[in-house]
Amino acid sequence: MKKLIFVFAAIFTLSNNARASIEPVVVANPQLDVSLSPSIIKNIFLGRWDELPDGTPIDIVEQYAESEIRIQFHNKFTGKNQSQLNAFRAKLVFTGRGKIPREVNSVKELEKLLLENPNFIGYMDRANVPDSLKIVGE
Repeated sequence: MKKLIFVFAAIFTLSNNARASIEPVVVANPQLDVSLSPSIIKNIFLGRWDELPDGTPIDIVEQYAESEIRIQFHNKFTGKNQSQLNAFRAKLVFTGRGKIPREVNSVKELEKLLLENPNFIGYMDRANVPDSLKIVGE
């Protein structure tokens, strides 16, 4: 029994350490010359704003729903868990004031999409940001 408790404690500690090591940052095509504050990031990723403060239209790209980076990003910037986020966005879509964002399954897919679309922004772990993208918010 003691061995079983030790194994569960070790797994719990490792999973918590893995979560703590993720540092979400907002990334974009280097052509997008902007620096976003946490409050602007929150409004954009909650779908309240579809343009930057200077009027530049913007679209967001989300990581897949079950990803740890998505959980950590929304904990840090929007303060919403996945069900709260879904309910919030459904209300915006239903009232015609928002749309469901694009979703990607990998960092490579996000990088490709951002490089092809200068007005898209997304997020990833700071440790995974390639040289081809620019950090625009942290």
